[in-house]
Amino acid sequence: DEGQARAAFSKATTRLGHLALSMRPRTECSLARVGEALTRLDRLEPGAKRTVVQALADAIEHDGKVSLREAALLRGVVFAMGCPVPPAAGVRG
Repeated sequence: DEGQARAAFSKATTRLGHLALSMRPRTECSLARVGEALTRLDRLEPGAKRTVVQALADAIEHDGKVSLREAALLRGVVFAMGCPVPPAAGVRG
């Protein structure tokens, strides 16, 4: 739901506090935009990629649990960024 999404976004942006980030409405989240974002993320330096991955992990763990869907999404984004893909530890179906 929208409240959970905002809580997750807030948790992730805490780690990325030096950036001016805002949550986009779902209507602006197309596959094309996701692809563009993944392309930009792949161009980051390794240290910045590590911070982004940590922020994404913070987002999916914000409620104290990680679903299979959340873990799969994280693994997909991490893979698209050219980073090592972590094992699915802590996942609860």
